[in-house]
Amino acid sequence: MALKAISISTIQSTVYKQLVSAIMQGEIKPGEKITMEGLAKQLNVSIMPVREAIRRLEANKIVTIQNIRIAVNQLSVEDLNQILEVRLVLECYAAEKAALHRRTEILDSLENLLKIMETTTDSDEYLKANNQFHAIIYKEAKVPVMVEIIDSLWERYSAYFFIMAASENKWAKPEFFKNHRRIFDGIRRRDPVEVRKWLEKDLKSGFKVLLERFS
Repeated sequence: MALKAISISTIQSTVYKQLVSAIMQGEIKPGEKITMEGLAKQLNVSIMPVREAIRRLEANKIVTIQNIRIAVNQLSVEDLNQILEVRLVLECYAAEKAALHRRTEILDSLENLLKIMETTTDSDEYLKANNQFHAIIYKEAKVPVMVEIIDSLWERYSAYFFIMAASENKWAKPEFFKNHRRIFDGIRRRDPVEVRKWLEKDLKSGFKVLLERFS
């Protein structure tokens, strides 16, 4: 029997992805302090892959290392404004390219995610489906470097949406459902102008709801 050895890089990547997921979903909250030892114990791994994952998170401005403790960075209103500005440029451009070059086989996946968003009563399920919906579209732009930057921005602010959605019902606005349905229609018809129009509305609408929590 021949088995493939698990490389250290594979463990590091898995640890990093789990930490990013926990932060994005608000399981590790902005401002919350954690330790490498505590994370290693929870993940049942040695300290080395955790240390490397934390260094990557720090490089991406997601956490700050404070002596032996690590704090998830908190975003200010100014931070959120800047992130929105960059998202409008990058995500709208990616979506336009995706509308022109998208594959037919992604349509069923997008439709299924829309149905989840429109019918679920669970905020976590809605937000996860929303993330997947956008990710599928942006990847169709076939510009991996740009998608990496978009992903890093999502990693920085997604926790705020999960935290907000856990205590409020603002994620279930009909406006959000309409925006996503229109984005899908534009993708289906290969109409980049329509996709940009409704994606801008979606990003600005979500940003407005998030800002209300800061006021």
